[in-house]
Amino acid sequence: MRKQLTVNLGEQHEAWLAYAKSCGIKPNTLAALILKELLKQEGLDEAPEYVPSTAKRGLYIRLNADELAFLDEYSAKMKRTRQKAIIAVIRNAIASEPQFSLDEEITLKNSNRELSRIGVNLNQITRKLNSLNMVTYQDNRLLLKRVLESTDKLSGQIKKHVDLVWDVINAGRYRMALKGKK
Repeated sequence: MRKQLTVNLGEQHEAWLAYAKSCGIKPNTLAALILKELLKQEGLDEAPEYVPSTAKRGLYIRLNADELAFLDEYSAKMKRTRQKAIIAVIRNAIASEPQFSLDEEITLKNSNRELSRIGVNLNQITRKLNSLNMVTYQDNRLLLKRVLESTDKLSGQIKKHVDLVWDVINAGRYRMALKGKK
């Protein structure tokens, strides 16, 4: 938090310097004492609690040609702008968050949609089983066989989904290391 104030006195600058000298005190110290006394007289001598701003702020960075080339390569691989690529690098470094390319995000969304459909299918099977009135052993055996075949198929689809998600997550995690480990 900044604790310094700059004041432009304009034409009164030399007069202020002379006044401070006559008081035997540095000009900055004298200004601070006067301002603090005024705040005290107004009942404002206690500093309010500092609350950091959550507003986004700009940042300008300078990169050499190699760094810029790497950033361009990385942003092209991610299919993101330079700014979004820099944010991804920062998030990866600070929070170890995997960062996903646009293609990976689409893959994850499609995969999650498929997993949701599998869940709906399982719910439909469960509802159907609960509504059936099974009379004979043969009916039960045939139904169980069909249910087991369906759940095996669904289990395979879920495993495929989980493997796909882990592949995408690991690609995001290790992407930052690809340049240095070639």
